[in-house]
Amino acid sequence: MLCNIVVLIVACCATLACGNPLELQQSLAKASNLQAFGGIPAARGEFPWHVSLQHFATFAEGWVHRCEGTIISESYVIASSSLLCYPSRGNVRAVAGTLEWTRPRSIHNVTEFIEGDFRSGSLYLALFKVDPPFQFDCYTKAVQLPDHYIESLPGTVMTTTGWGHMNISNRSWP
Repeated sequence: MLCNIVVLIVACCATLACGNPLELQQSLAKASNLQAFGGIPAARGEFPWHVSLQHFATFAEGWVHRCEGTIISESYVIASSSLLCYPSRGNVRAVAGTLEWTRPRSIHNVTEFIEGDFRSGSLYLALFKVDPPFQFDCYTKAVQLPDHYIESLPGTVMTTTGWGHMNISNRSWP
């Protein structure tokens, strides 16, 4: 079942990338050093599955946002496996239930990393097991995925979420 979810998420990501994730990644790499600009501010509780995966950085003397993740169950987050390159895996946490990753509503230690060979172009995914498990409420929930046999039609409008900059001149994080 979990493998089906991962495959579905990879397929959704490929759909968002117009069927060619590698081409999308290459075009993004040319723009603004992979920094996100623009978008629309989210309302509190609008995307309760979105988490900040953070690691403890001694240079910053605190927790630093590394990437986004998506809650898929009470105990698991799926995200890019790029966070796995840090040697001190015990210093990784998921922050949930908030619009501001610097003001966590709930904190969950990452206790296990499950890397798979889930490749979509050159994009890698991993599962992150958390403890304590997420307590679901209106600000923290698992993403609702369609049934495995449902296909998105070309041109279907989809929403993605992420922390970024509202404009190129204001580089402060939310």
